[in-house]
Amino acid sequence: VMVSGRKLIINWLIKSKAIKDNERELYEYALYSIVLLLSPAFISIAIGCIMGIPINGVLMVIPFLFLRKFSGGFHAKHAWTCFVGSSILVTIFLWISTKISSDLLLYMVTAISVVELCIFSPIQSDNRIIAEDEKHIYRKIVMQQLAIYVVVAIIADIAGKEIVTICMFLGIIITAVMQVPCIVRKVK
Repeated sequence: VMVSGRKLIINWLIKSKAIKDNERELYEYALYSIVLLLSPAFISIAIGCIMGIPINGVLMVIPFLFLRKFSGGFHAKHAWTCFVGSSILVTIFLWISTKISSDLLLYMVTAISVVELCIFSPIQSDNRIIAEDEKHIYRKIVMQQLAIYVVVAIIADIAGKEIVTICMFLGIIITAVMQVPCIVRKVK
């Protein structure tokens, strides 16, 4: 469905003379990249709406989207597997967001996740090889983002906005969870 939709859009752009036929591959890749980047947001917000907690979906996906871009982690081989797996994981974490409070356990699990992300980021995928000089930059970006999210979450907790803290911490935790299969595979 995604492939035919992309081709339909690209064909329309070519017929409209917005792009040239020899630019087809470049625009198909760009459209594919945009869909991959934004699909977690759509999934999280849609599932959040279905569960009656759209704010949780938005708050959880923000740290996940931006951390995941630079931290890397597990990638499914097929788009459909990725979609189903992501939907299940997001649903579980959104459900968790309604059942927990911002207590010591959440802070401890988040701290462990932060340490893992700082140590193992960036994790390369088969789709994207990261040059040595980029690895240092990516790790630094991950650490900076983590610092921002943790500070914002703690301030929110102090201000009595517990759901912001819970969802932002869960966004960090879900990013760390996505690295675990790659870390385990590397250790073996």
